Amino acid sequence: MRSTRSARVLAAGALAVTLVGCASNAPDARSTRDLSRAERIVAGYDEARSTRSARMDGEVRARVGERDVTIPLEGAIDFEHDAARFSVSLAGLGLPSLGDASIEARVVDGRVYLRLPGFAAQFLGGATWAEVPLGAMGSTTTDPTGFLDALRGVTEVDRVGTDTIRGVEATHYRGTISLAEALRRAPEARREGLRRAIGDDATLPVDVWVDGQDRPVRFVANFAAGGAEASVRLDLFDYGADITVVAPPADEVTSLGGLLGGVGDGPGAPAANA
Repeated sequence: MRSTRSARVLAAGALAVTLVGCASNAPDARSTRDLSRAERIVAGYDEARSTRSARMDGEVRARVGERDVTIPLEGAIDFEHDAARFSVSLAGLGLPSLGDASIEARVVDGRVYLRLPGFAAQFLGGATWAEVPLGAMGSTTTDPTGFLDALRGVTEVDRVGTDTIRGVEATHYRGTISLAEALRRAPEARREGLRRAIGDDATLPVDVWVDGQDRPVRFVANFAAGGAEASVRLDLFDYGADITVVAPPADEVTSLGGLLGGVGDGPGAPAANA
């Protein structure tokens, strides 16, 4: 029973990590005047990255086993260092024994670190954090930076209207992401992570809300994750906030290999990202 429950917790954490994005290698910001709608979204994404950081809030909706679940998450992104930290609430899994338990995640230097609830942490051999390389669990755990990077491939954009998102007047666009175009536009260092996240040839419907500087303030996408239908909503706000994300201390980290059939590179953590 405990192993089944822990597996569900790990699956929920992996799903949330799969769908959360923070992006990569910030290019120079560009003027958004006199650009097409698609170009404005791409330029606004570049502008967002140039702020170096943002806070985020959102939720993942998916089907886990025979249960429809909603997994809230909140955290922050360090665009400058391609790092992120966030917490994932497990209350939406609908398991009374979990109560208000949550998973804390950090993404640093191409690694995902998970601080698991107490009942799951007993499998970590006394360590506080579990570590796994991005993508090591196959298509269900992809580079969490990939989904926002996919905005580089947005096409066929229609203007839906305006809405107020967290007190900010935002323009709502609906379009299609061409993953081939996103790969073409992504910095070379990011292409493999993007390809691992969302493939080479598919298209992805997306809704994006942007502020007066064309920076994304809400991102909503529906797609298949590990063969199951899922959706993600991310709100981005407080651009330029003072945010630092570091890896946990190496002596508090163990690999998830024992739980996931040899996944990971062994105990320990890479150097922290300042």
